[in-house]
Amino acid sequence: MSNGRKGIRNVILLLAAGGLAYGLWGPVSVLITAKQRGFLDTPQQREWDATVDKNLKALYTAMMLTHDSDGQFPAADHWLDAIEARIRTSDMSEDEAEKKKHDPSVAHKPNEFGFAFNTSLAGKYKGDVKNPDTTPLIFQSADLHRNAHGDPANSGAKAPRNHAISVSGKLIRTTP
Repeated sequence: MSNGRKGIRNVILLLAAGGLAYGLWGPVSVLITAKQRGFLDTPQQREWDATVDKNLKALYTAMMLTHDSDGQFPAADHWLDAIEARIRTSDMSEDEAEKKKHDPSVAHKPNEFGFAFNTSLAGKYKGDVKNPDTTPLIFQSADLHRNAHGDPANSGAKAPRNHAISVSGKLIRTTP
């Protein structure tokens, strides 16, 4: 191979290498920036400090996400099953998210839950509820089973276990 051809080949290789490096720089710079800003870091797993009110708020959030997706509240006999996928967050282990589903004042066994859904709201749209600030959506229940449901006046736990969250998201009491 003559020196002229070798020179041309070297120039072509150099240009190709430069073009490749230039073409890769964009994605590489994006990755560098993402790493510097923490986007590629593994999120730190947090623990759930369960309280009755915090758990009611977490269940409410999951219920409203489900409602907004489906356009109505779920069927009463599987309400917890219906909202379960929306209870866990990416920064929380499955075990920590499980704590949100249980009333900490009674949950001594994995199959004791202590919260119930107001049966009268099953299949309804939130905008159709006449008194959303005072109508219990999820409440502390005497029935500790999963997917417990009923009328808060009859199925609700007695004071001091009479916390509830209304359709509008206000923490309320089911009985005086």
